[in-house]
Amino acid sequence: MLFWARWPHTGQIMLLLILPMPVYLYYQAKSDWRNFDRQLRGSWWLIAYLAAITALSWAGSKEFEGHDYIGYGWDQLCVALAALVFYFWGLRSGWRTPAVEAAEGGAKTPDTIA
Repeated sequence: MLFWARWPHTGQIMLLLILPMPVYLYYQAKSDWRNFDRQLRGSWWLIAYLAAITALSWAGSKEFEGHDYIGYGWDQLCVALAALVFYFWGLRSGWRTPAVEAAEGGAKTPDTIA
């Protein structure tokens, strides 16, 4: 959907996603950067995906107000292939948290221990 929002809206949306970053970093610093490295490793796929979709939107066909470096149809194929790559990368980047275990009934979290 981000790609089909059309360029330059895709770039503007990316800017809106980046603007709250200082607030996130402030709260990470306040919590002594607890789990930050693990969360950053787990989120590289999303950071790269957003950059790739922005680049594809910019370079995409004039039908989506891109710069027409990638012709109509081919840009759609590129988005579909990128989505598959990032989907599987995202799956491999995840990890099981205590909250997920508790939701599946497989483990007890400190909140559920009586």
